Amino acid sequence: MGAALLEILVTLTFLGLRATYYHERLTRVNWPCLDFLRCVSAAIIFIVVGFAVIATNHEGSAVSAFVFSLILIGIFCLDAYKTYQAEMGSEEDPERR
Repeated sequence: MGAALLEILVTLTFLGLRATYYHERLTRVNWPCLDFLRCVSAAIIFIVVGFAVIATNHEGSAVSAFVFSLILIGIFCLDAYKTYQAEMGSEEDPERR
């Protein structure tokens, strides 16, 4: 539960900064890199939590928690890939933005 709450808080912080355009004032921060690192760290956290749950318990709720953590890991990895692809694509062709 703590891992999910941590990721919700981090995501809401990023969303709040983007929604208020406050991120444009912080020009020294590489926002796509931070978004990529957020996705990667979330995937790692859910990998650890998912395997810890399934290693300690084999009941139905633990198995469903493991399956949903695998789905979340896939979503976070897809988001990290799309973020990386968008950032690397924008460096190669500046007119694609």
